[in-house]
Amino acid sequence: MGTQSHYERFTIIGQLLKICLKSRINAYSFEIQNDSITIKDTYKMELETNQYHQLISRIGDLLDLGREKAAREVNTIMVQTYWEIGKYIVKFEQKGNEKAEYGSQLFERLSKDLTTAYGKGFSRSNLFYMRKIYLSFPISETLSHKLTWSHYFEILKADSEMEIGFTANKLKRNYGVYVN
Repeated sequence: MGTQSHYERFTIIGQLLKICLKSRINAYSFEIQNDSITIKDTYKMELETNQYHQLISRIGDLLDLGREKAAREVNTIMVQTYWEIGKYIVKFEQKGNEKAEYGSQLFERLSKDLTTAYGKGFSRSNLFYMRKIYLSFPISETLSHKLTWSHYFEILKADSEMEIGFTANKLKRNYGVYVN
């Protein structure tokens, strides 16, 4: 193209424009180097860039939703597991009797052995609250899947049934959850 006149170049560019219009290229740019001309469909490039950003956004939304669901499921399973552990402790304490014998060193020993075997999370206090969740909610179906262990922990800090009811009602108002 270096040997062509301006008129010849404009003629070629005019022909290229006709090609672009016929092929429905909406936005274009020309790159002229030596004896070659490159036509770039900038609209298509912008469209691909926008579609790519939409792809990233959709994948991000999906990951966020998946992580949120996973966290809820893990939390539900954790609360249910702690309820079951509480049930095991109560059944062990009662040894088939209606009431348990008090004054045993069960929580200290259990805490030590479970922590050694399974790691953190089995302090004497946690085990006490696991037991208390079972005693406070003896029917597992009354546990809400919307509440976390932290919520139940706050409820269980109450010393009386009346306080537990008050805290449960407070959560009901704040989270739209019914806690029996």
